Amino acid sequence: GNLVPDAAFDFFIEPDRLPTLRAAVLSAYLEGLRSAGWDGDADVVDMAMAASAVKYDWLTVLLLERASVDEHRRYGGADTMDSADLYRKRGAALLDNAMQAARALRLHGERTS
Repeated sequence: GNLVPDAAFDFFIEPDRLPTLRAAVLSAYLEGLRSAGWDGDADVVDMAMAASAVKYDWLTVLLLERASVDEHRRYGGADTMDSADLYRKRGAALLDNAMQAARALRLHGERTS
């Protein structure tokens, strides 16, 4: 569940590429599970990936706390990053993350109704 959102939160990919990455990771993960002999419901894996969105609730608070800081560091702390670019990218990734959390709730509701 971490691989997909972290790719955008850590600026390895643009947030608009998250759906493509998510589909590729889910497909490859399911393929690996199947090749290892797992024959469970693929929707459970999809729901679990989406539910991992809850892990990132802290990031919104951190971004709000640091909104007035003039300089921001890239992932790893070695380079600085333009604040507007950082907030644009992380904001878009947080929106995607919120949509994944909502999707996880919807998937769960479908399974339990």
